[in-house]
Amino acid sequence: MKGFLFALLLAITPVTFATTEVQEPVSCYACNERLLERWQQEKLHRRFTNDIVNISEQYGVDPALVKAIIHSESSFNPRALSSLGAQGLMQLMPDTAEWLKVKNPFDPRQNIRGGVKYLSYLLKRFDGDVVRAVAAYNAGPGNVNKYKGVPPFKETKHYLDRVLTLKDRYTVLLKDSV
Repeated sequence: MKGFLFALLLAITPVTFATTEVQEPVSCYACNERLLERWQQEKLHRRFTNDIVNISEQYGVDPALVKAIIHSESSFNPRALSSLGAQGLMQLMPDTAEWLKVKNPFDPRQNIRGGVKYLSYLLKRFDGDVVRAVAAYNAGPGNVNKYKGVPPFKETKHYLDRVLTLKDRYTVLLKDSV
């Protein structure tokens, strides 16, 4: 079973979207409508739920959105490290982590707190507009301002679609688990 889960995690590890080269996403059983039933039977979507819910409530952020971003960024791997240096569950860049006072970005609780704090900041900056906040989480707030909305980057559009799809699915799962 452990070998299967390891292979599954390798198969669903997200593509790094921060590169200039557009890459097609890895097929993810949580993002694929035909495999959704199987995903609901797996335990991946339950990882870190207590911390995510508690920290999200502290910052007024939807925990389903946080789970969707973590899923898209790191597949719930707290040791994730991108080729550009983004670290941990919510893939915080070192400068961002420092700004958010995250001492150890590989510590799940610190990373979640920093990522949720940043997401809260983006939601406030973009007047609660989830689409622009998620686009800014991926492409940077400067690009969202520059293009007066979602930047015309394929990778950002794909990221946005994926996060919003997962957010809807996590909303149902979180509601069912309460």
